[in-house]
Amino acid sequence: MGVKIAKAMGHKVMVISSSKKKEALAKEKGADFFVTSIDLLFPDKMKALKERCDIILNTISAKHEAMTYM
Repeated sequence: MGVKIAKAMGHKVMVISSSKKKEALAKEKGADFFVTSIDLLFPDKMKALKERCDIILNTISAKHEAMTYM
């Protein structure tokens, strides 16, 4: 729902998921970019994403380290 709301407000949306399987659903909902959290472990991929997010809407229900995405 967050993706749809952000798109309706005119924002570009990046979805970060632990599963590549969710990419099609994210794009269907309006995501402009999709990244797996595993990609964030690689410095070259992280560098390419640097400064692309102004706001992070965290919808992870499990315990995790949110600062990883900052």
